[in-house]
Amino acid sequence: MVFGLGIAMGNVWASGWRPWGGPADNAPVVRYNPEVFMTVGQSKVIHAERGDCGELPRDWPDVVADLPGPALGTFSDGGLARRNSIFCKGMTPARAIVFNAERVGVEEFRIQGDHLKVTIRPAE
Repeated sequence: MVFGLGIAMGNVWASGWRPWGGPADNAPVVRYNPEVFMTVGQSKVIHAERGDCGELPRDWPDVVADLPGPALGTFSDGGLARRNSIFCKGMTPARAIVFNAERVGVEEFRIQGDHLKVTIRPAE
């Protein structure tokens, strides 16, 4: 009986279903896209920094302190999100990172080990 209960619980756990909810359960999903195209004046979520697998991400002041200093715009907080993580083997809470395009050009940087190339065109 205990063996059967263990198998059943293992199947429920593997399915991702939990009897409790968390603040990120309905947060938007941010997908990794290594190449982003924007126009001057546009703001767009370009990445999401995950916390420890299943745990909430760091607060924005801690995240922004570790981001590179972009030359063509600024970063801002996109709020609570979720992202698929290979390391975590599935969805995990994250903090969305918004890039605010201010100048025309191409910029490349790394965020949490991921390479991003942002191309900013003039506003039409």
